Amino acid sequence: MASELLDCEARIGRGSLVDRIASNDSRIRVARVADLDTLAGMWEELEKYHVDLGGSDYRLARGWREDWKRFARQHIGRKDRLCLAAEGDGRVVGFLLGAILHTTESVRAPDVWTYL
Repeated sequence: MASELLDCEARIGRGSLVDRIASNDSRIRVARVADLDTLAGMWEELEKYHVDLGGSDYRLARGWREDWKRFARQHIGRKDRLCLAAEGDGRVVGFLLGAILHTTESVRAPDVWTYL
């Protein structure tokens, strides 16, 4: 328990990643293709968290990284999709993927879907 508290303080205290993100050097920008390796690494961290929660029932598929980068690449430079990168201290520290998707007539659902 004590080590968990120290770890938490290191992540949110003075000089921590959260403190740096909140600095004057933070900004949100449109992601670039050159960011994809960094973004895929962040996605992997999130997925590892889910693996820890789901145990052996949840794991990344073979070849996931290239598939994910191809999917994320489709969100850069398009009018109906978006990939934003959050920067802190000049490095990418977060991202957002979003899209407006149109359904076909064969699907009984609204004509437009969105996701973030």
